[in-house]
Amino acid sequence: MNAVLIVGAKGGVGTTLVAQELIKAGKTLVVDAADGTLAARLGRPTWNLTYEITTATGEWRATLIEQALKKRVTLLWTPANGAAEAQWEFVRDLARRTTLVIDGGVQPPIGIDALTTHVVIVTRPDNSVAQWHVVQLQQRYPAALVSAGTRQAASELAGQLFKGVQVS
Repeated sequence: MNAVLIVGAKGGVGTTLVAQELIKAGKTLVVDAADGTLAARLGRPTWNLTYEITTATGEWRATLIEQALKKRVTLLWTPANGAAEAQWEFVRDLARRTTLVIDGGVQPPIGIDALTTHVVIVTRPDNSVAQWHVVQLQQRYPAALVSAGTRQAASELAGQLFKGVQVS
């Protein structure tokens, strides 16, 4: 399982840009657990992680997972969809089959931590407020990588994260 959670130290530091660049680096599935901006920018088919999708069982669940992989959908998480654990279980099933990039915004939802294998905190080194938030986020994610929110930093990050990782 390989799921990369991208978290912003504060709004406007480039979290969505970094997620977008990582997605370009490999054929990944995407989970937008932030505000929907990433889903809108990608222009891919977008599925809301609804109760009906995430609680599907048996053949229907297998079909949904195959379709998500085939279409390279963007999964959109919202708290209003309910059944958070079922949502994360569906995402976990996908992460067992392919690499995921998750845009967690500045406040990643409860339950998302258990499915991530890597966490990246995006910041701006010249912003003292962002730097303060990095320290706070590192308490939650002590093994997190810290990156600037630029295309160049994201490209270097992709090489580091996806080196030796089979992206399908």
